[in-house]
Amino acid sequence: MKYTLIIIAIICCSCTKMEIATNSLLVADWSQTRQFPDNNIEEKNIILGKYPSKEHINYYFAGCLLTNTILHRTLPDKYLDYYQKGLIIVQVGAISNNYSLGVRVKF
Repeated sequence: MKYTLIIIAIICCSCTKMEIATNSLLVADWSQTRQFPDNNIEEKNIILGKYPSKEHINYYFAGCLLTNTILHRTLPDKYLDYYQKGLIIVQVGAISNNYSLGVRVKF
């Protein structure tokens, strides 16, 4: 997890501000979700399942970051704007919900 931000920074050398924002939100959610197994918190993401392992969480969010980066480079501007705003809304909701459960962002 320590090196995740460094890897993102390297990948995002040519990133837009919105790509950096969405990747940052994904990393914050990742940080919070990694704490779920230790605190026996049930995950609401159906892809991860109710009680995912940290390994499964890591693979999921690494895939999300990769997919986000690819979509930012391939989606036409017309659709990219909708994608970015939608992702921000979903991630802010997830991070806020996690925070309400007492889960903070830790690196």
